[in-house]
Amino acid sequence: MTYFWYRIMLLLLVGVFGAGCFSSGTDGFGDVHGTVFINSQPAPQGTRVRFQHAQEKATAFYAVVDEEGAYHYEPPGLAPLKEGAYLVAIDPMLSSTVVDSTGLSVEVPADARSNNYGRYSDVKESNLKVNLTRGRVEFNIEISL
Repeated sequence: MTYFWYRIMLLLLVGVFGAGCFSSGTDGFGDVHGTVFINSQPAPQGTRVRFQHAQEKATAFYAVVDEEGAYHYEPPGLAPLKEGAYLVAIDPMLSSTVVDSTGLSVEVPADARSNNYGRYSDVKESNLKVNLTRGRVEFNIEISL
């Protein structure tokens, strides 16, 4: 076999095996995003949106709200999450990490009025539920305290 054919065979092998190794995780959902409103105002930055699979309790993740009340979560391609119904809870930010005058990172309590949002901080009691499927899922949340 000539050098040319060895190169062609190598390219074919890389293409076949590479396609399987770097798949996008088609067995899981794409992403979930939305905005959280608390008493008609965007949720404070750092608020966490927790998702727990309704059938498999160990399948869970959370997204952090930005300064406009928006959140976004996309699972890593090599670790896709299971599609299906997810129970949702909202947690206030309890602390944050800041850099002090000496350059050290320090954990400080957040300026939160409470450490939870009542029933909305419990996935079993919040009555917030979303079905996550392939592709992009928008899930906006409005809670009143």
